[in-house]
Amino acid sequence: MGRTKRAAHLLFPQKVLRWVENTEKRGIGMPLITPPNYKDIPPNAPLVFLIGPIQGTSDWQSPAAWWLLDRLPNLFVASPRSKMWREDLPCTEKDRLYKVQTHWEHTYIREVMNRVIDPPKGVARAAIVAFCAKEEVHDPSRAFAQTTRYEIGKILGWINGRLGRDIFLNSDRLELPDGVFIGAHPDYFGRRYLENDLISEGRQLYSTIEEVCGKTFEYLHGK
Repeated sequence: MGRTKRAAHLLFPQKVLRWVENTEKRGIGMPLITPPNYKDIPPNAPLVFLIGPIQGTSDWQSPAAWWLLDRLPNLFVASPRSKMWREDLPCTEKDRLYKVQTHWEHTYIREVMNRVIDPPKGVARAAIVAFCAKEEVHDPSRAFAQTTRYEIGKILGWINGRLGRDIFLNSDRLELPDGVFIGAHPDYFGRRYLENDLISEGRQLYSTIEEVCGKTFEYLHGK
């Protein structure tokens, strides 16, 4: 808990730290869903899926989830950062957990994107929050945030495919629904490409977790 508190304190000094300390007492921790757990989301409850690097950077997902949960009591947040993974596990167990993790991620990404693109009548809003954090520990065996980059591209391609647009073969502009919010730390390598691409489509690349969470809150709250 001490390590988690420090992460929260760096991002959201007062309010979130108090919220974290009282999570169990208040019973608010339940809406935070992490692998390998699944929960049925009530139709009237908004849902957020967090996309962003896990390896090579600090835990930004938990403070972001707490920030949103504190402001939207009926919200559910699906965060891919879990405690089931350890580097000392045997390779066979790592392979098994990898399949568990990817199946979990695909399940909740699909649920969120179905609400974003074609929301059923009477179902609450959902949002994708993608944040490219700063690399803190370099691993020469893999590109930092390699899965995050792929997921962002896949989601944007899926969105435009569902909308009947081909942004590569035709000159159609990229379509980014209101329920997708993307941010990148100022020191994230590759930020300039993301920023130029989004700005050319009239959208904004946010620089901090507070900014991207704030815009997500406004969208889910109907502001």
